Amino acid sequence: MDNGTVDAGKFRSLLSERAAPLARVALAVASGKVCLDHPLLCVLLAESDQLEAVLDLYGAAHNRDWHTFRMRTAAVRNFSDAACQLLTLEHYAAMGHRSADLPDTFLAETQEAQNCLQFILRCALRYWREEALHLGLEFGNASIEGTLVRLALPEGVLAPDHEVQRDLSPEEQVVHLATLSLETGADVRMLQSIREHPPTDWGALMPDPVCEESLGHIHNRFHMLQSLYDTYVSNTQTEIVDRDLRTLRRLVQTLARLTRVACLLVHFQERHADTHEDDPFVSCPECPIGGEIYLQLLFGYCLGHAADLCQAVRAVAQRILAHHAKTGTIAVRVPRYHGFHVRPSTMISQIVKHYGSAVSMKLAGMEYDASSVMALIRANEYIQSEKRNAVGKMVAGTDLEVCTQGISDRRAAVRRVLSILEEKGALIVHQHKLPLDELPIDEDANLAEVVLDVVARLLAARHIDIPFELEVEFTGDHRVLKDIQILAEHDYGEDSMGRNIPLPSTLDYLHRK
Repeated sequence: MDNGTVDAGKFRSLLSERAAPLARVALAVASGKVCLDHPLLCVLLAESDQLEAVLDLYGAAHNRDWHTFRMRTAAVRNFSDAACQLLTLEHYAAMGHRSADLPDTFLAETQEAQNCLQFILRCALRYWREEALHLGLEFGNASIEGTLVRLALPEGVLAPDHEVQRDLSPEEQVVHLATLSLETGADVRMLQSIREHPPTDWGALMPDPVCEESLGHIHNRFHMLQSLYDTYVSNTQTEIVDRDLRTLRRLVQTLARLTRVACLLVHFQERHADTHEDDPFVSCPECPIGGEIYLQLLFGYCLGHAADLCQAVRAVAQRILAHHAKTGTIAVRVPRYHGFHVRPSTMISQIVKHYGSAVSMKLAGMEYDASSVMALIRANEYIQSEKRNAVGKMVAGTDLEVCTQGISDRRAAVRRVLSILEEKGALIVHQHKLPLDELPIDEDANLAEVVLDVVARLLAARHIDIPFELEVEFTGDHRVLKDIQILAEHDYGEDSMGRNIPLPSTLDYLHRK
């Protein structure tokens, strides 16, 4: 032993003893004496995980002799975990526990994916055992009999007859959970964009955008949603009354498992296959690692179903919010820069669609669907009309003859009147020189009519704006109203000249253009 280095013989002896249970399972699997059912997969996962912990304790990943064995152990753990996840999904689907929530082909596709994973796992076990023997590990002659408890899983699930916690009232938690479920919009967009690529492009999608980090974020989101549900909603009267809640839980749980499998597959590709091309595991002609079957398992099965189920989660969450959300009414000021033009209208629409409940906007006795960008823009017609009327009153109260005395050119006279209106604060000019030479001027009309026509044209072209304070009312889900209130308090993300200004982090889900 030198400088804290463990004695090679003692370490080999330790590993021989610690790896023996896993070696017996590997030998039994190789001989065909056992099938990779759920109990055996759990044993493989537990034993490989504990063995990897011992290897990491001694720094095996950085040792010339032991780093390959450590990778072999990680591969067994990786694919045992993935196979466990899929076997659980297969069990639920086979029992009809989720038949109403998943596509008709899900069971058959899950079984096909499971067969593929088990083939890979058998390869992993074979190479693990060969490396163990190469290192001189000794496992004795003990057989698997007596080491494992063999269990045959009966069909069905336990009766859901646990007494409901009727004293709980999780309405706020339900709304919060459904809202968080709707915040998966970015995940849906990513998964849908991946799905648009043909199978010939799948390999090129790794590591960008498909990598362990990006998929890990998606998995963690759905794992968190499942935990929140189990903590605050599960086993309550609310859950029994609202079937959508149970549907949400089943979908989220399925997504958590699918994305977990996807993470494991990508992890192995990034950490092992892509960095060790000379590894016999990777180059094995029989094993589908990195090949079309592997990519089909990752992209076609895991991410394909995840994309569909993400959409289903959002649809269910919207129904839940429509049923449980509290409603109210707020009054906010219209956007300062040209009212409800495309940008603020789009932001309001995104907020409403984000939460999924109906919200209306009321202006001058007219009601508009706040989820529709075009409906909000139509409301802008009234706002612009009121602005023009305000300028009309200002022009009517101005002695134009005095203002334009000595000016014979009609365009120059119009420019002079516009300058006076700007000085009085009735206009906001967005550019140094207005393009009056490009506008038609009716020489026969009186000056007031010409000025108002020019103002209308400049306003429509956004060369000018007209300061005008006006409020609108929004009615609907109070969570939507809260975010619209925040948006309005921050001037809808733009200043009086239409330039972008920062929005608070609570509105980060808005994808501004």
